[in-house]
Amino acid sequence: MLALAEILALIVLNALIHTAFTRWKRTRRGTRARRPAQARAMHYPLHPSPAPEHLHIRPAGIEW
Repeated sequence: MLALAEILALIVLNALIHTAFTRWKRTRRGTRARRPAQARAMHYPLHPSPAPEHLHIRPAGIEW
């Protein structure tokens, strides 16, 4: 029973510490000098397109 109480106390303590940390982080984030966000370059598509030299490769598991 004592071990269960210790585990529950640690869970509650961990939750309190996590809540305090997230509150601190949120208030700290708002005090910094704001600067405009930079436009990100669009890299589309993120996967390589099928080139003609790779057309002879078939996906595994498909019977043609």
